[in-house]
Amino acid sequence: MKRIVLLGALTTGFVFGGCASNPVPPAKVTDTQASISAAEAVGATSNPRAALHMKLAKEQLAQGEQLLRDGDDDEARLVLERARIDAELAMALTREEQAQHQARASMEKVRQVGR
Repeated sequence: MKRIVLLGALTTGFVFGGCASNPVPPAKVTDTQASISAAEAVGATSNPRAALHMKLAKEQLAQGEQLLRDGDDDEARLVLERARIDAELAMALTREEQAQHQARASMEKVRQVGR
């Protein structure tokens, strides 16, 4: 279900974001950088499931910045949005794994108390 919602949000972003011909606001780059930093802060770079998405996010950020320098605002907007979504996915995957780890640890404590 989460993947369907994420895919829907991604598709909607591409459809509506791709139609604009206005310059990319500087906040778009800043938002993408913030998403990458937030994912790094929760440990996404060391999470095997999230590491690929972090790598993609960083590469797409660099690509988006280059597209902005080249004046290709429409393509830059799409690439920066993809980068932000990859970073957010990496963060979600990391948090999910952390929550599962905590749940397993809690269950183990309950088992030990019950003995």
